[in-house]
Amino acid sequence: TAYLQAVHREVERRSRIPRASPGGFGSDIEGWVPPEVWDRVHALLREASSLLHDHNAPPRTEGTLHVSATLTAFSLEAPR
Repeated sequence: TAYLQAVHREVERRSRIPRASPGGFGSDIEGWVPPEVWDRVHALLREASSLLHDHNAPPRTEGTLHVSATLTAFSLEAPR
């Protein structure tokens, strides 16, 4: 979709910005989990997103870090 293509381009752009430290986290999975695990993951991702958006400050605000986070998760239909 156009949204995912735009996200991909933005992640590529951000990945070219020099890192402030060697830290970071990346993850990718396509798998099968119990519904209660998916519900917990969904809640945690929403919480992480809310924390980042609620505490986002103007660029270069003293005491802040320049960060990048892309959170995309969705359930898939079972193959037929």
